[in-house]
Amino acid sequence: MGARKLVIVKEAQDIKDWEILDHYLKNPVPTSILILAFKNKKPDGRSAWVKTMKDKHVYFESKPLYDHQLPAFISELATESGLKFDPEAVALMAEFVGNDLSHLQNEMDKIKINFDKSVSITKEIISELIGVSKEYNVFELCKAFSKKDRYKTTHIAQNLGLHIKSNPLVLSIGSMYNHFNKIWATKIYSNKSDQELMSMLKIPFIGFVKEFREASNYYNSNELEKIFHLLKVYDLKSKGLDSGNTNQENLLLELVISIHQN
Repeated sequence: MGARKLVIVKEAQDIKDWEILDHYLKNPVPTSILILAFKNKKPDGRSAWVKTMKDKHVYFESKPLYDHQLPAFISELATESGLKFDPEAVALMAEFVGNDLSHLQNEMDKIKINFDKSVSITKEIISELIGVSKEYNVFELCKAFSKKDRYKTTHIAQNLGLHIKSNPLVLSIGSMYNHFNKIWATKIYSNKSDQELMSMLKIPFIGFVKEFREASNYYNSNELEKIFHLLKVYDLKSKGLDSGNTNQENLLLELVISIHQN
């Protein structure tokens, strides 16, 4: 009985005859609101109907968040939910949930149900809720690398290897590369202020800048160069190039040990 009729076309990417719809878009029924929702696919921008849509109507593209945008997004989501997150809790959630927004919202809803708004959400709480080991995860591995802690990195790598299916080597190497890249950049731009480094390196919280400054003192430029080479070699091995019969868990352990030996 309203003034407008709302029509939502789900899975619109499966529509075959767009020519007919293009005619409608050029002369739509004024009392109807039509929404065409594409899922996991982007419309062909060369199509006539897309050009008509952009010219005469509203065309909205929801792009996935980049990795460096996730911490700020999670913090904002937590604030909207009336929750207080520790910086490490935000970083851990970004690392292991990723940019699947529906998954992020589900995890946030779980936290709202299980914890009072007065509780400060820690990385331990996140670990328990999303099923990540409190001690043996890539986030803790990178923190141990920051301190050049050979025993701890090796121990974490061994445990990650036991659950390699839920800790794919290629993703672990990507996280390690991002971490060492921040250590290298911090070393190169050590004269920058904490705020400048935070902005330049897309570090989500200023407290993390201290970690990277301290880590940059543990590694010299020659060591970092060798580490980047090792990460490249093992990235290729993780994808099956020159890996021989070595399995993924042993490749991870080899890589961690090699980083400490360079």
